[in-house]
Amino acid sequence: MAGSSADRLGTVQRSGSKPAKTGGGNPFTRLSVFFRGVRTEMGKVAWPSKEDLKTYTIVVFVSTVLLSVLMGVWDLLLAYLLQQFLLIGA
Repeated sequence: MAGSSADRLGTVQRSGSKPAKTGGGNPFTRLSVFFRGVRTEMGKVAWPSKEDLKTYTIVVFVSTVLLSVLMGVWDLLLAYLLQQFLLIGA
């Protein structure tokens, strides 16, 4: 990286800043650092309200039903056409 250097311990030194610690070599420490970061980031998430969640759920359900019906009709139509085509060819 330009402007940074990495040492053996997994810390990155950016020019003009303190080393960023990645938890060293201990996997439990690194896992702890990871989950603390996850918790911090999850706190920044803009969660939908209950009303929004209900609306989104209904939209997904209705879309799924409509697409299933559309695909079923399309499948029946193609099966009928293929059957008619095969009967003509026989």
